[in-house]
Amino acid sequence: MANDNGSGPTALSQIVHDRAIRFAAGLAIAVAIPVAVLFYFQFRSLHAIEETSSVVLRQLSRDTADKLAQEIEGALKAPHIQVLLRVFQSRTEPLDLAWIEPVYIENLRNSPFVDAFYVWSTIGPAHLTNRLLAVDRDPPVQGELMATSRFHEEREVADVILPRIRELAAHRRAIVAFPAVINGRPTYFQAQLRWNDNAARDRVTSFQALAVDGERLRTPPLPALTPGHSPRFLQCG
Repeated sequence: MANDNGSGPTALSQIVHDRAIRFAAGLAIAVAIPVAVLFYFQFRSLHAIEETSSVVLRQLSRDTADKLAQEIEGALKAPHIQVLLRVFQSRTEPLDLAWIEPVYIENLRNSPFVDAFYVWSTIGPAHLTNRLLAVDRDPPVQGELMATSRFHEEREVADVILPRIRELAAHRRAIVAFPAVINGRPTYFQAQLRWNDNAARDRVTSFQALAVDGERLRTPPLPALTPGHSPRFLQCG
C-alpha cells in the first residue's frame, strides 16, 4: 500500500511488518549469542590450558633440575661413602690390599672426577707399612708391590701430604680435607684417619685418602655423574 504522499513502503517498515523477516532476525540473534558465549569460554579455556601447561612444564623442569642436583650431589659424596667409610679399620690394620684394591678400582670407574685413592698404615707387613700406596688412573705397573696388584707407592705425593695430615691430626678429627699442589696442579684431598684409641686420638695408625684434580673438578663430566639423563638434556640444561 502506498503512503499518503504517494511514496512506497520503506525498507525499515517492511522489516518491522514482515513477520518472516522478524522471525529470521530473532533466530539469528538467538543462535549468535550462545555461539559467541561458547567461543568466549573456549578461548578462556584455551588460555587456561596454556597457563596450566606452562605451570606444569615449569614444575617438571624444576623437579628435573632438583633430581639432577640430587644425583650430582650423591655422585660427589659416593667416594667418601663407598670407599673411605666402607673400608673399615680392620682392613687397613693390618693392610688387606687384596680386599681393598677392587673397591678402589670400582670407585675409580664410578667416580670420574677422582684421580686416585691412597692408603697408609703403620700395621701390616714390613714392606708395606709406613708407605703411601695408591691406585690411580695410570696404567698399572705389575709386580711393584704384589704380583697382580694395581697398588704402587707414591713417594712424591707422600712427601707433600703426610706432613699436612700429621698437622691436621693434632685437631683429632676423623675426616680432614686440604688442598695441595701435585705435579704442578692444584689437587684436593680428603682423608679418613684411623687412631690407636678412638677416645684419646693421640696417634694416627692408618688412613685412606682420595685425590681430586682441581682443574678437572671445575668442569665435571655431568653425563658420567648422571647416567639417568641424556647428554643432550645436560647440554641444554
